Amino acid sequence: MVMQEAFCVMDRNGFRFTVQKSNVLQAHVYLKKELFSFFDCETKQQFGVNLSVLLECLNIFNSSSNFVALQISYAGHGRPLLLEMADGGGKLEGRTG
Repeated sequence: MVMQEAFCVMDRNGFRFTVQKSNVLQAHVYLKKELFSFFDCETKQQFGVNLSVLLECLNIFNSSSNFVALQISYAGHGRPLLLEMADGGGKLEGRTG
């Protein structure tokens, strides 16, 4: 079962996603900045993201056979987490909010 909401902290070191189930189970995923070819985060950002939507976007991107690059961006409070995939023929965009 996929948790519906994940809490994300993005800082100069990378992304940390946390999900919690009934205050009993907690899971963390940490993506260090070294995993990215380019990573820029000047100020710490904290936001919630719909995990089901995020995973669906990543699954759609994963189904592309011409995958070249994935850009993840966040413009600040009240804005969606934006995922853009570039392939040989164009660009596909997914928004989490």
